[in-house]
Amino acid sequence: MPGHKRGLAPLGALLIVVVVAMAALAIMGARKHAITQAQQISGNLGALLAEQTLRTLQGVDVALQTTAEQIRAAGIASPDAFRPGLDKPVVGNPGRDKPALGSERMHDALADQLKSLPQATALAVLDADGKTVVSSLSWPTVPADLSDRDFVRTLRAHPEIAIHVGAPERSPAGGAWSIVLARRVSGPNGKLLGIVVASLPVRYFEQFYQAIALMDGAKVSIVRRDGTRLAHFPHDDDV
Repeated sequence: MPGHKRGLAPLGALLIVVVVAMAALAIMGARKHAITQAQQISGNLGALLAEQTLRTLQGVDVALQTTAEQIRAAGIASPDAFRPGLDKPVVGNPGRDKPALGSERMHDALADQLKSLPQATALAVLDADGKTVVSSLSWPTVPADLSDRDFVRTLRAHPEIAIHVGAPERSPAGGAWSIVLARRVSGPNGKLLGIVVASLPVRYFEQFYQAIALMDGAKVSIVRRDGTRLAHFPHDDDV
């Protein structure tokens, strides 16, 4: 899947590193070689965790790219045609040249993809204004306006950005934190048609880091390039 491989490169620029802070470095009077060793362990562990975190995001991005390609293949070429193109009911068999979508069919496809993504809790397609068109969570889809989210604002304002990791958000229902991986769907002229998104619970990353044998006092943070902290271990309710 060469298209998927090309799309992975921008993800590497989203995160600075997974920052591993070793408590051993703060111990006064530690020998020089012990500090050097701790720094080396910290750097190696940070590189490993960063690689695994990136792979986790890349797995989700493959699903987002698949959905984006299906939308483009259906011939939707403008923001005005985006929602009608997805809402159009499927009658008979899809055409050979332009596969019929239909929002119910898209819901089923998203729900199927979600089954192979333990790191995600939902997949959805938004229009260019940030309003939900179809979601894996339910059918019919419950309307939601996400236009105020930072990932929507970023992708709307910056056509050169293909993918963005949204700032952590707390669920109004259960209070759990999650981050959103969002990929733009562009038309033939480069104009934003819509956005495909995945919701990833921060707890997934915390449990992943907890499963790795870390040195006593180690702390792990996933930090976006603008300094926004996306996840932290040990758990921090303020993220």
